[in-house]
Amino acid sequence: MAFRLLTAATAQGTEVEATATEGSLAKHTFLADSLQPGKVYIITGSALVVDQNGTDEQVLRLRFGAHATLPASNTAIATTASIAVADGDVATFVCYMTVRSVGSAGVIAFHGSICQPDAEAVATTPMFGFHQVVTAMDTTAALYFDYSSDCDAAHADNEIAADSFVVIEAV
Repeated sequence: MAFRLLTAATAQGTEVEATATEGSLAKHTFLADSLQPGKVYIITGSALVVDQNGTDEQVLRLRFGAHATLPASNTAIATTASIAVADGDVATFVCYMTVRSVGSAGVIAFHGSICQPDAEAVATTPMFGFHQVVTAMDTTAALYFDYSSDCDAAHADNEIAADSFVVIEAV
């Protein structure tokens, strides 16, 4: 089996900052008709809490769907708990995406692990497993995989950014 790199973040991503509205930390676009039955994709990444206001809480999500600019409109594949975070906390995920069928009612299965932000050296937050099968997904249109975040309060000191984001196709 070989692997083909589709996306790799070469720098820290744009911060989701000063908002209680869910925003994309990192995104991969699957072009219309590019998904094929039996294809497997490995998607992994991390987020860094750049700055945090007091006890405000962050939630991280993995989402998939047809909405390019509104991640919250796409299907939630995995969601962390809403927890208070601190400057320098790190979150990670690994997701396997398997295309079962394509067309106007495509079926795509996701599984993997995600963790909420925690102090990197302490590592007290466990990885949580997830599994989600998305049906009726129109693979004849562009589809988007988002690593997103929102905070429970809009404050200028609430800042989080993707530190890494990689999408690999198993070929």
